[in-house]
Amino acid sequence: MEWQLVVALVFGVAIVLFVPTLVWAMVVSGVYQVIRDTRRNNRNRAR
Repeated sequence: MEWQLVVALVFGVAIVLFVPTLVWAMVVSGVYQVIRDTRRNNRNRAR
C-alpha cells in the first residue's frame, strides 16, 4: 500500500509543478509574439 502512495505523490507533484509551468510558458510566448508583431507593424508603417 505504501508504494501506491509514493507513486500518487510523485505524479501529483509532477502535475502540480508541470502544468502551471506549461501554462506560464505559453502566456509568455504569446505576449512575446504580440510585442514582436506590434513592433514589426509599427516599423513598417514608419517607412
